[in-house]
Amino acid sequence: MKITEMIEGAGKLKDAMQAGKEVKDPKSWKEAQVTGSRVFYILALIIFGLKMAGVELPLSDEQIVVISGAVATVLGVVNEVITTVSTKKIGATK
Repeated sequence: MKITEMIEGAGKLKDAMQAGKEVKDPKSWKEAQVTGSRVFYILALIIFGLKMAGVELPLSDEQIVVISGAVATVLGVVNEVITTVSTKKIGATK
């Protein structure tokens, strides 16, 4: 992907965040949103399951909590953007 395509895509995404507008294929955006959430939940279950089983991981409990919190925060922001751009019912007002 070229830089100009990325800039153009960012502009389209910004436009889609306006109330009354949405991305061209909201179904694909929603599916990506659900898939991202599932991947995070599965990874979290695996990590915490291993910890509960007594498996030593190369990360401290504090590091796991910080990384999980950071990933959850990014996922939350991405979910908000996807929710906004994949529906005409909500969005930024002018």
